Amino acid sequence: DRNIYGAGLSYGPAVSGGGGGQPPVAVAVHGGDALRFSVSGRVMLNLGSGGNQNDADGVGAAVSDSYNSGYGNLSGIWAPNAGYLAGVFLGTGGANDPRPAMLDFRSLGTNFPSLSPQLNQVFFIGDGRTGDGVGSTQVFYAPWVATTLFMGIVDAPGYHGSPGAFQDNTGSFTVSVNISSGIVYPSCGTSSVRCPSGFFANDARTVCSSTACTHSDCCTAYPSCGNNNVRCLSGFFPNDAGTVCSSTTCTRGDCCTAYATCGSSGVSCLSGFTANDPRTLCSSTTCTHSDCCTVTGSEHVQHLEVVVSADRNIHGAGLSYGPAVSGGG
Repeated sequence: DRNIYGAGLSYGPAVSGGGGGQPPVAVAVHGGDALRFSVSGRVMLNLGSGGNQNDADGVGAAVSDSYNSGYGNLSGIWAPNAGYLAGVFLGTGGANDPRPAMLDFRSLGTNFPSLSPQLNQVFFIGDGRTGDGVGSTQVFYAPWVATTLFMGIVDAPGYHGSPGAFQDNTGSFTVSVNISSGIVYPSCGTSSVRCPSGFFANDARTVCSSTACTHSDCCTAYPSCGNNNVRCLSGFFPNDAGTVCSSTTCTRGDCCTAYATCGSSGVSCLSGFTANDPRTLCSSTTCTHSDCCTVTGSEHVQHLEVVVSADRNIHGAGLSYGPAVSGGG
């Protein structure tokens, strides 16, 4: 009744009902450890409704395969048989890392010589050998930031679905674990590397490439305007392609600068020129006299004096006579 999806919890979750059982068994590990298992015993997942006993590889179970959709940040799993011994590695913060992809051991097979699961990725352990009770010993590698291995059983109502149905489970496996310590590389969060201007710090959990973290392990250059897809709006010009952006994503504020306006240019118009509207955009980053000044046109003034007599017919405009359509002159 050790529910693998209770890893890091004080209970076994039963999303689909039928009892959640107990949390799985925990073993302390270090990143890079190589683990080898020897497993014996039998369990039953259907007490009172079939009585099928299976070994650590799930052989003997009532079904040919079983599927679980996962719980929280722990991945799902699909594997041959049911009731097999399963494992999952967690880091310091428990199951807080993002949920990884589900492993499908129907296609991967259970006869692999070695396996390197990710954090929070539920995996098949079985009896720890490439065959059912026979074959060579398999090697399981702990992720670099792993601190704990949890071992338990995968179960669901009808053997397919979300965690649950542990109330009719009985039996147990006896597990012997041989742990060979690997080299524990440090992570950026525990290093003294400081990123210079123009670089941002990588995730603190990033594992370094050797026993001493380097700048290239823990720092990534901010992008530049030349390798992004920012497009400047009308009235703005693009900055130099080598301009370094202010964060991991370039913005228009990083890569575009507004053209200057005449009101802020300081351009003084010469005699005979009139200043343009101060909001006028200049043609480049620096305003010129031609951007902000317009030639003042010369004005010709003429004084005329005419006499308009009372017999001047406005409807004779353009004619040599004044029309009298209705008579009377």
